[in-house]
Order: sequence, then C-alpha cells, then structure tokens
Amino acid sequence: METKRCTKCQETKTLDQFHKDYTKQMKDGIDYYCKYCRSGASIKSHRGGNKKPCSVEGCDKSHYAKSYCRMHYARMDRNGMLDTKTQIRKDGYYYFNGKKVHTREYTLNYQYKLSMEEYLERSANGCELCGDKPERNLHVDHDHKCCNGSITCGNCVRGIVCNRCNKAIDKYETGLMRADYPDLDKIAEYVRKYNG
Repeated sequence: METKRCTKCQETKTLDQFHKDYTKQMKDGIDYYCKYCRSGASIKSHRGGNKKPCSVEGCDKSHYAKSYCRMHYARMDRNGMLDTKTQIRKDGYYYFNGKKVHTREYTLNYQYKLSMEEYLERSANGCELCGDKPERNLHVDHDHKCCNGSITCGNCVRGIVCNRCNKAIDKYETGLMRADYPDLDKIAEYVRKYNG
C-alpha cells in the first residue's frame, strides 16, 4: 500500500487519507496536506483555539491585544477601566473618554425644562397612551407647533409616551395616519387634551 508524508503534521499516511491535487502543482497528483490537516479540525486551532486566554478573571475568551480579549480591550480603550459602567464622575460632571457627557437629568432639564423627579413621577405608570412599560426610557412628548426644535420652552411638554406611541402621535399631527389605525381615538383624545 502506498503512503505519503503530510507536510503539516509530519505523519506518514496512506494515499486514501489525502485529497487529489486539482491545482496540478504536485507531480504525483496528490495534495501535500492530509485530509485532517485540510479539514476544519486543524483550522480551528489555527484560528485562535491555541491562543492564550484573556487575563480578566472568569473570562474564557481568547487573547486579542494587551492580554485582554476583544471586549475587555475595547472597554479599557474606551473607558480606561474594565467595568461596564462607562461614565466616571469628576467634579460633579460625568466624563466619557475625557469628554464631558450629558446625563439623562441634564438632558431633561436642558431640553424639556423637566426635573428628574417630575419625569419619574409622570412615567411611573408607563406610557400615557398604551400603558406599556418598556425596558428603555420613555420619551417626552411636546407640541412641535410651539417649539419645533429639540429645545423646548417647557410649556409645550405634553406627556411621557413610549417610542411606538410617540411615532403615532407624529403621524396623527402631520396627517399621515391611516383611518383604520387601532388607537386613533386615544391619540386624538390625547392631543385634544393637551392642545385644547
């Protein structure tokens, strides 16, 4: 039985453990790597299976740069620390990557003239229209006829609504809402209540 030596694993194997050489580079017409070395089993170790692990305790991902995995390296590069908290408090302000960051409290006060306590009180029951309590923050709805930009006077703030209802209110006010929309009556009542 004829055999051949694999140039990768350096093992001598029978010819049925090699693929044919379709590139016509080998004189004998048989590939120089065995089937195992050409398969994904050896490629897996080549793609990072043998890399050293991340230096963070409890992380089982492989090394990416500076002894960290890709996720922890990005955190260290972005925040200067490994915690998931991305904002560092200094002198009463929040900083992110060396730049001052506007917090939710600051944004509510600056854009809508709302305090954080007032926002939490109004959003305690969820969306004012549908009652949904999404995981992400609810939106502050205001009358765009009064203040068309992102900064409002504070008097035109109407309610705290979810993202879906906020888009529906916008469609209702611009006249793009379908006549068969399920919550059309609720939205019309809501707009009349605050504008009326």
